[in-house]
Parts: sequence; structure tokens; C-alpha cells
Amino acid sequence: MKKLNLVFFTFLFIHNCFSQAQDTIRLLAIGNSFSEDALEYYLHDLAKADGKVMIIGNMYMAGAHLTFHVENIKENKNAYEYRKINAEGVKKVYKNQSIASALKDEKWDYISLQQVSSLSGKYDTIMKSLPFMIHYVKKNKSKKNKIAISSNMGLPERCPP
Repeated sequence: MKKLNLVFFTFLFIHNCFSQAQDTIRLLAIGNSFSEDALEYYLHDLAKADGKVMIIGNMYMAGAHLTFHVENIKENKNAYEYRKINAEGVKKVYKNQSIASALKDEKWDYISLQQVSSLSGKYDTIMKSLPFMIHYVKKNKSKKNKIAISSNMGLPERCPP
């Protein structure tokens, strides 16, 4: 199921982003292991195969949910591994980084916010934190970038019909 979610997210991202004429596409994810899988292992090579150049940043914390991200924003915690893949596809990992520092690192075209899979499809848990995160990102971003919500498909045993 995780691979299916990954392929679906990656397809939608490529379809929406790469239809635009840009020299370099910059994407920052504030996420967890789903953003790790989707961005760090596949996206750069898929973009390259389509003749696109990408810079990818991933604020990674395993199992991180939106409320966790909000708490870290409010306290400006250096709680993440900032994983950055440059235009040539070289990945570097910077430990003990804050969301604020990652937002300032590049003029990101897209910023993706990721809910943890165990809370996927639970509207109340998303809406508890998402408005704050969107407000914070908008306040700290360049005017041209867009915010994306990266949502893995709800797992049947966790989501009501």
C-alpha cells in the first residue's frame, strides 16, 4: 500500500509541476518517512528522465505528524534531519535543523506538508494543525511558491467508510 501511495503522489506531482516551463524546480517537504520515500528515492530521477532539473529538500522526522511539526515551529526546534538533493542529484544530510532554516535555504517553488500515515484520512487531526502550518509557511516563504498537502491514501483499518 505504501508503494501505491508513493507512486500516486509522485505521478500527481510530476504531472502538475513539470507542465510548467522552469529551469529548476525546487521542492521542500515537511514530512516523515512517506516524504522520504516519495522524494528522496524516486523524484529526482523521474524529473531528470523528463529533462527537468530539481532541487529537493526534506525536513525528515520518522513518524512525524502535523501536530509535531506545529510544536517544533512554535519552539523553533532543531529537531529534523534536513536532507537536500542538489541539482546534480547529490544528497547531503544536515542534522539538528529547524523548519525556519529550511524555508530560508532556497526560494522553494513548492512546499509539501505531510500527515503521518496512522492519522491519514482523519479530518479532525489534520484540521487541528494544518491552518497554523499553512499560515506559518505563507508568512515565511517567497511570494511565488505554492503549498501542497501530501496525503497518503487512508488505510482501510484506520479510516471509517
